Amino acid sequence: MKQKLILFDIDGTLLKGMSKIHFKSFSEAIRKVFKIDARPTDITHSGKTDTRIILEVLEKHGISRDKVLPRLKEIYKIMIDFYKKNVDLDTDIKPNGNVEKLLFILKKKGHILGLLTGNLEEIARTKIGKFDLNKYFDLGSFGEISENRTKLLENAIEQSKSKFKINLSKEDIFVVGDTRFDIESAKELGVKTIAVATGNYSIEELKKYNPDYLFKDFSDIDKIINVIDKN
Repeated sequence: MKQKLILFDIDGTLLKGMSKIHFKSFSEAIRKVFKIDARPTDITHSGKTDTRIILEVLEKHGISRDKVLPRLKEIYKIMIDFYKKNVDLDTDIKPNGNVEKLLFILKKKGHILGLLTGNLEEIARTKIGKFDLNKYFDLGSFGEISENRTKLLENAIEQSKSKFKINLSKEDIFVVGDTRFDIESAKELGVKTIAVATGNYSIEELKKYNPDYLFKDFSDIDKIINVIDKN
C-alpha cells in the first residue's frame, strides 16, 4: 500500500466546540499590546489563521498592517502564555466522534499524519494535548508561519519531504478540514480534499467549494479510509 500524507485541521475538524480560552487569548493580547477591546468575533473568523485574524481584527479597529506586523511576536507570546495558563478552563471542546479511532488506524497503516491549522503551534499542541492526540502527528504547520493557509500547506508538504525523504505525488496528499479555506488551499496546490461538516459549515455550504470528498462527520471511518487507500 502506498504511503500517504494526511493533514488535519484542528478546530471544527479534530475537535468540536468553541475554544473560549483561545478566543480570550486574542482579546488579552490585543488589549495589552494596542490598548483596545477587540475579539475574533468582530470578523468572520472560521477557517482563518491566527495571524490573519489578528490582522483583520485590528484593521477593523483602525490599526494598519504596518503597525501590527512588527508586534506580531509580542502578540503571539501573550496569547500562548494566556492559553497555557488557562487551558484547564477550556472545557467546551472535545474530539469529534471517531477521530481518535481514525487517527489510530491511519497511523497503523503507515501513513504520515500532520497538523495543518491556523492555530499558533504552542496553542495547537496544548489544545489537542488535552486529549492526548499529539502522539499521532509526525509534523505540523501552524498559524505563525503565514496568514495564508496555502503557505501553511506548502510548508507541511516540504516538511514531509525533508523528514521522510519522500516525494509524494499530489494524488497522495490529503487535506482534511471543515471550512472553505481548507478546500481552497488544497485546490490551489492540486492536492486532495476531504471536507467534513463537523464545524460551522453545513454539507450544502461545503458542496459549493467542490471538495474531492465530502462527509457529514467521521461516523463512517471505513469509507474515509477507503478514499485514502484507493488513491
